[in-house]
Amino acid sequence: MKRKQYVIFVFVLLAASFCWVQELEKEKSVEWTAVLEEFPAHDAAHRDRLAVRLLTFGEEIIENLCAMMVSPEKGGDEKVRYALKALTDYVCRPGGEKERKDFVGAVARALQRGLDREAKVFLMARLQLAGKDESVPSLSRFLSDPYLCDPAARALAVIGTPDAEEALLKSLGSAERKVRLPIIQALGRMRSRKAVEKIMVSAGNFDSEERIAVLRALAEIGDARAASVFEKVSVTAPFRERALAPIILLDYAQRLAENGEVETCLQICREITAHYTASQENALRCRALSIIAEVAGDRALPDILSASESENRAFRKKALTLARTKGGKEAARLWLDKAMEAPAHIRADIIAMLGQKGETSILDDIRGFLKDEDESVRCAAVPALFRLGGEKILKDLMVQLDTAGEKERMVLEETLLLFSAGLLVPEIVAVFDGARPGAKAVLLRLLSTRGAREQLHLFYRSAEEKNPDIRRAALDGLETLVSAEDLPRCMTLLRRAEDVQETVLARKAAVAAALDLDNVEARTEPFLNALNEAEEKKKSRYLPALARLGGPAALTSVIKLVQTSDEDLREEALRALGDWRDPDAADKLFSILMDSEAMSHRIPILKGFIRLVHDGPFSEEEKLDWYRKALETAMDDDEKKVILSGLSGIKNQAALEIAAEFLRDPELCEEAAWAVLSVALPPAGPESGLSGTRTIAVLKQAARIVPSPYDRERVQRYVEEELEREGFFLLFNGRDLSGWKGLVGNPVSRAAMSAEELQEAQKKADESMRDHWKVMGETLIFDAKGQSLCTKKDYTDFEMFIDWKIEENGDSGIYLRGSPQVQVWDPAQWPEGSGGLYNNKSGPSKPLAAADNPVGEWNTFFIRMKGERVTVLLNGVLVVDNVVLENYWERDKPIYPCGQIELQSHNTPLYFRSIYIRPIISEDGGGF
Repeated sequence: MKRKQYVIFVFVLLAASFCWVQELEKEKSVEWTAVLEEFPAHDAAHRDRLAVRLLTFGEEIIENLCAMMVSPEKGGDEKVRYALKALTDYVCRPGGEKERKDFVGAVARALQRGLDREAKVFLMARLQLAGKDESVPSLSRFLSDPYLCDPAARALAVIGTPDAEEALLKSLGSAERKVRLPIIQALGRMRSRKAVEKIMVSAGNFDSEERIAVLRALAEIGDARAASVFEKVSVTAPFRERALAPIILLDYAQRLAENGEVETCLQICREITAHYTASQENALRCRALSIIAEVAGDRALPDILSASESENRAFRKKALTLARTKGGKEAARLWLDKAMEAPAHIRADIIAMLGQKGETSILDDIRGFLKDEDESVRCAAVPALFRLGGEKILKDLMVQLDTAGEKERMVLEETLLLFSAGLLVPEIVAVFDGARPGAKAVLLRLLSTRGAREQLHLFYRSAEEKNPDIRRAALDGLETLVSAEDLPRCMTLLRRAEDVQETVLARKAAVAAALDLDNVEARTEPFLNALNEAEEKKKSRYLPALARLGGPAALTSVIKLVQTSDEDLREEALRALGDWRDPDAADKLFSILMDSEAMSHRIPILKGFIRLVHDGPFSEEEKLDWYRKALETAMDDDEKKVILSGLSGIKNQAALEIAAEFLRDPELCEEAAWAVLSVALPPAGPESGLSGTRTIAVLKQAARIVPSPYDRERVQRYVEEELEREGFFLLFNGRDLSGWKGLVGNPVSRAAMSAEELQEAQKKADESMRDHWKVMGETLIFDAKGQSLCTKKDYTDFEMFIDWKIEENGDSGIYLRGSPQVQVWDPAQWPEGSGGLYNNKSGPSKPLAAADNPVGEWNTFFIRMKGERVTVLLNGVLVVDNVVLENYWERDKPIYPCGQIELQSHNTPLYFRSIYIRPIISEDGGGF
């Protein structure tokens, strides 16, 4: 009896223990899956914390994670992949050796399971990063698998241990032809000297592309035994193989040098420089010469000297660039001898190189080239002398300036500016009076650039010279030197100016002097007096100055001239108003616009007004208010274009909406599109652009209008980034039909099917889908046959973007939760346009506006479905505003709470792209 009681007691205890263990395992499962849900991590620190938590659950959990991976078509394992990547990064840290081994062991065991091939590729990449010798046996098993050989071999090559090398060598000996190439490539990456003879045997056994890969592998290894293989590239080989052969040969030569085979390397490179002489082969010759210089050091000087004689400028320049660091005094002397014998253009290049070489012992020799009969040589000698002699050659350059030609004077001017003002200005003053006209103009520019205000008397005196070049140089230099006390003198020069160029220069000097005064009236008084006193034909020379200086009195005077009978003066007055700089004049200019009906007057004044608003110290709200008022008063499209251009400086949603109003206007759409891009896209720097679904919708419409491919691509990139930031993800990946299936019946008929019937029907529908729905160039195309395309997943509340295009008489729609439909059709046949809820009977079914782009062009829907209600924007225009979508299949019931999204087929060709979706998370946490 006691024994029986004891047995019962043990049984109860074991049962309790089993239940307790089961409960613990259940809790453990709940805990680690909760960790998994936190992926992807916010940052590196969060990622590491999640990895630590997962590791506490043991190796079994890592194997479970690996087992949860699925094929890309099925999808849904993104969190698992994020977790495995996080674990890989964490266990590879210093000090994590035990965790690394545990992780690698678990992944290796998972690889032996019946996982999808793509999942195994992903796991091999984890071993590639974290594995060492312990991973070699597991990876080696896949070297005979045609699909998995390549990732396995790559992983072994990265592991790179002797054991990994031996595994690859062993597999190479017995591998079938279709798996030999990945193994050869891996041995090449490892630079396996042991593999050379085996790889050489394979060199002639592949087609052209494979032979190229074999040659690359041998080149990476860099063993002299392989030289004969590179010599056997046939002249009858395909073009790509022949074109790549010398490139790979140079890789081989470089690796030979690294392995100590220097002379063989040099021989190969010298043969290439000697024989590859066509212009399209410059890159090869230049690289070969670079390798010679790198490998041979100063011994490469003969090769470089010889290359410097080449008539091929690119090759010659490469040689001279390499010469800068080769040899010392003796090498510099050799180059001088070469220069003396060379043609002028080569001589000039050599002198420039010697200046960069920095060998000061040849300073006097370079100085002699200032007397060369060829101007290009003299031009090369000037900066070379400065690099070698610095301050010591200042007087030489001053002497040279007096006799220099026009091009030489430009080089001298650039070089003289490199001297300090303390050295340069006294030297200029010393030679100024005796200088020739061409040199004197250069000296004046140098004084101005150096801010030599104490030499103003030279500028005033030179402004009276007969030589026009000297006069203009003097007037041009005054702008940077004058102050308020010089204003009367500058006004005199302005009154006396005899041609347009000198008038402009004198006016700039006078304005610069006036701006040195604090009071605006004091600034403008001399110009207004001169304006009143000037004869009619000279009044216009003062108007640009008044536009620059501003002030009420100046504005009143210029406005009066708009009414003059002198047409030329009136045009100048209008131009001045268009260039007005004083933001206080914005009110006045707008008043003129309100009162003026003369179209010839309005545009210049409007441009001035818009610029004042754009550049003025107004808030964004004030600027927008001005633009709205201007648009209300605009008299034609040309004026609206000017106003739209002003929006570019305002980066807010209100400005975007103003521009968006004109995207559908055929006369204004391009200007509106440019304004949208300027407003919405981020500027250069740290600032961000506008965000949100409305911005995305407007940008997508604008991108179709701007003519620049670069700007269209810029918008596309920003839209994709913004969609991701906003939580959208791709429903259509642009590559294949992953995540999609064929249509089976309707929600009612599908619900009536058994699981077996539904599975069989789905199989047939999928076969039909693959026949009629294709992906070409990131576009999803329907051939007008077959049935609708459906998402594999069902959706509840969501927002989505979808681009679509149809042909003439086209007809389609977007089914939401399996129910018809947001309508798509040819507006030529149905003028009300697309986007309406066509199958509604009780509620609204037609769109609020026709917003379709012409047939054959892309359109964009933004669709929001929450509960029973749907909102649709077509090309940024609201066409359905929170309307109940009725249940087409069961009219007495509300719309289904969950269902698939369908792209409706209607016996016409259809095109879709850029399909994005995001869940609307409800308060109870629901979404998809």
